[in-house]
Amino acid sequence: MIDLRHALAKLEKLIDWEFFETEWASFFPATTGRPAPSPRLVAGLLSLQHAYRLSDDAVVARWVENPYDQHFTGETFFQHRLPVDPSCLTRWRLPEALEQVAILTGRPPDLAVVDRGYRGHGVSTTKVLISGKRRGLTPKLKTLLRRRSAIEPEIGHMKTDGRLSRCPLKGTFGDAVFAVLCGCGHNIRKILARLRALLSLILAALCAAATDRIRPANC
Repeated sequence: MIDLRHALAKLEKLIDWEFFETEWASFFPATTGRPAPSPRLVAGLLSLQHAYRLSDDAVVARWVENPYDQHFTGETFFQHRLPVDPSCLTRWRLPEALEQVAILTGRPPDLAVVDRGYRGHGVSTTKVLISGKRRGLTPKLKTLLRRRSAIEPEIGHMKTDGRLSRCPLKGTFGDAVFAVLCGCGHNIRKILARLRALLSLILAALCAAATDRIRPANC
């Protein structure tokens, strides 16, 4: 028995779960082997993960212990086993991200550059380049991998220094505006850091020139 006045119990009633069942069903068709997890389960786990800032392992471990999490993902009876392997969440995030890119740009992307956690992603409509791959890389693909390695730390700095980790603006338009503002602020901080470094070099050069002029007079 659970308290239906709980926040997750109320939220569960407001979400159109049939949308995920319809739109995500084709991401991982289970033609062989064990059945794929239900789209609602994965959508619910990803929602809980972002809501409570949990890792893949932590959100799955919390699900086993929390009846409200299980109710939120569509369970009727309390379960005592892990619903999915935590690595499955990574594989589900890639098709979702590619779908969002297609919605925003009007066409599916031709290439996606990801890290090793996305091995076994099951995506066939887009060429997926996994970090760490060495064979068959063209100079252009090597450049893309290097660019991705440079982007990751930039995003980390934007989350810690630029408030990107939490958006205070409302709606999807607010999310987009806030991301642009965080990017602008990050670039401004980098420009100011370069200017401070340049100013330090100029002052050091002026001090050295002034010292060279004064020294003979003291002798």
